[in-house]
Amino acid sequence: MLFMISCRRASKLMSKKFDQPLNINQELRLRVHLMICKSCPRLHQQFEILHQAGQHFTQHPADPLNEPALTPAAKQRILQKLQDVQTATAKKNPD
Repeated sequence: MLFMISCRRASKLMSKKFDQPLNINQELRLRVHLMICKSCPRLHQQFEILHQAGQHFTQHPADPLNEPALTPAAKQRILQKLQDVQTATAKKNPD
């Protein structure tokens, strides 16, 4: 059939579509494939979700000042555990 493409080709076109417009031939082939294939529409939805998430995080980057920080007590517990591991390692492997 003239408009039939493989799932691999369809996935490449789906990905490309988010970066640049497809030509009319590519767009028609992709649409026909999505109407016929059982699996690719799900992949297309996943691409849509990833694209939307990427746009959201591009427009709203994380602010490190608003991120929760470790409490001083938590920092101290981590430091103590690291020191304990270092001491245990030194005892096992004396130089």
